[in-house]
Amino acid sequence: MNWEWIVVNNGSSDNTEQLLKAIDDPRIHVCHLSENLGVSGGRNHGLKQAIGTYICFLDGDDILPSTSLQARLKAFESDASLEFVDGCVKSFKGDLSNLVGEYKPAFQGNPRSRLLSLDGSVFYGNTWMIKRVEGKSYFFNEAISHGEELMLFIELSVSGNYGFTDQCVLNYRRTDHSAMANLDGLKNGYLSIAERMKEINGISLIEQSKFEKKARSIMFKSYAKQGQWMNAVKTWFEFARL
Repeated sequence: MNWEWIVVNNGSSDNTEQLLKAIDDPRIHVCHLSENLGVSGGRNHGLKQAIGTYICFLDGDDILPSTSLQARLKAFESDASLEFVDGCVKSFKGDLSNLVGEYKPAFQGNPRSRLLSLDGSVFYGNTWMIKRVEGKSYFFNEAISHGEELMLFIELSVSGNYGFTDQCVLNYRRTDHSAMANLDGLKNGYLSIAERMKEINGISLIEQSKFEKKARSIMFKSYAKQGQWMNAVKTWFEFARL
């Protein structure tokens, strides 16, 4: 199978550079950045180098199963209407012996309404393989640190369908640095998405309202669960003013 792996060494201070120098494979391209550009900035740098029709992402803590790429490509080959292919995700805490959760997609079709509803039926993370089509921009919003994948997927899903493979496409390792561990960042991401939706054609006022209400509920409950009642109430009113 033809593939390219673009490794973005995003201002790393560990031994990543030395490890990568030891790999001799013409399909692997390494980009060394002098400073950390953040998740979105690093991914955008890699996207500028990418030449393939299909793209997917892999964060430093996670692992791709050996059949991940092939399984998703097979789904694309079976349905020409697909622009996005997902798959099962296994979540681990620490090493791969400690399985703490599993996501299995079930929805097929255009994913925009499901993304906007935040109902969990379409997983919005780095599990999507995306088929690039002419006329669309495949870059993340670098102004936000959380929810950038959701924002991009909402924008891309103006057309194209979402499908999935039954195989596992990602072993995801949960850490204390996950999005849900930074509630302020997550809240600001949701607020940014809510503002951006007002500028995107094809999103109705009803869909905007549903998104805002669901995001407000998620953030209120998340703050309350941690005993941050003042932040919970403040967040409720921030979303109510949108």
